[in-house]
Amino acid sequence: MDPATLSLLASFAVLLVLLVAGVHIGATLALAGIVGTYVFLGNWTAGINMLFIQSMDVSSSYTLMVIPLLIVLGSLASATGITGDLFTLFYRWFGRVRGGVAIATIGTCAGMARGTARCTRACGTRATAAVRRMDKRHRHCGQSRR
Repeated sequence: MDPATLSLLASFAVLLVLLVAGVHIGATLALAGIVGTYVFLGNWTAGINMLFIQSMDVSSSYTLMVIPLLIVLGSLASATGITGDLFTLFYRWFGRVRGGVAIATIGTCAGMARGTARCTRACGTRATAAVRRMDKRHRHCGQSRR
């Protein structure tokens, strides 16, 4: 049997045994990769080095480094109350016109999306807050009562 097939079978066997035993999936995949590399190359250091190289490669990725920063920015904006102040600002500007609460919500979403770089989450949190504000101001819409 060639080394690639033997390595694949050994990795799959380790993967299956550890998953059935209830070991966490990350540790299971790491051990299966190390065992497969050992069977294929014949030394442990290559598999362990590959584990460290991959972890450094993933952790130095720009995409994954930005996520904690954006979470902190969103939490900071929520804790300081800037989101409520932004909604109040837009509501005072556009609250008297027809659809003013909707315009204020859209303006707040745009401001928060600009500040935290997360448009979907900002709009979702502002929409739920806007429904509460509409109920508070006795403006009832069909979506807020369901």
